[in-house]
Amino acid sequence: MTCLGDPAQLEYGFRNLLAGVVREVPPRDEFAIDTSQNGVVAVQFEAREAAAARLRAMVAADGTTDLGDPTLLPLPFTLARAVIERNGGSLAVHEDEHGPTTLIVRLPTTTSTTAMG
Repeated sequence: MTCLGDPAQLEYGFRNLLAGVVREVPPRDEFAIDTSQNGVVAVQFEAREAAAARLRAMVAADGTTDLGDPTLLPLPFTLARAVIERNGGSLAVHEDEHGPTTLIVRLPTTTSTTAMG
């Protein structure tokens, strides 16, 4: 993946994002990270009912996949979102009614050799 952004800041943001996911995933459950699409990181996990309800509450009331008001997010997600947005990216959640929940990070991409790799 070749993206624009400060590597140290994005590392910090992703560390917080994963810390937030780990808190939502029950012990011994699995989650997967997909980076196959350039500029997109998808963190996918099965959200049990309580976790799914918290994630639904984070989604904007207008039905968009934007994570809504950052003051309502748990601290790890708030920190991750701030750092990702500061670097030109976005954070969203996609919930499949009969499948996994996916947190999607979109980062600006480039083919430049000065980008984060």
